[in-house]
Amino acid sequence: MDNYSGSEPRLWRNIILIFPLLTLFLGLLGMAGWCVGYPILSSFGMEKIPMAPSTALLFLLYGIAVYLRLRQPSYRGSAWFGLFVHTFGALSALLLLILYFNQISLNIEHLVFSISGAVGGAPIGHMSPVTAVGFLFAREKF
Repeated sequence: MDNYSGSEPRLWRNIILIFPLLTLFLGLLGMAGWCVGYPILSSFGMEKIPMAPSTALLFLLYGIAVYLRLRQPSYRGSAWFGLFVHTFGALSALLLLILYFNQISLNIEHLVFSISGAVGGAPIGHMSPVTAVGFLFAREKF
């Protein structure tokens, strides 16, 4: 006989909810680092490149969108919000990737923060191309 218990799906669903909350937390931590002027919060260690504000914002939005979709899968508002976030994220990432390969950097990526400097020769405040590819291919089933 099968030892299936009705609580297993709920247990796995709650475990899975940790991942969008972790994404949301990392985005909040990155934004907090820029807000308080302490980029070490955004870099997750000394001598590391801090997370760009644009990346932190997308982490925040994606974390919220995925959490809402997992928490309330049949609610239309969470589906529309998720669609908006994923479309906005993919288009933003595509634009930033194109700009990166054309060696163009826009200060709009810094959002409202005044950012300058570099870590190991890499300018801070701009999304990594690897991160942009990740956002470009991140998707959700609608």
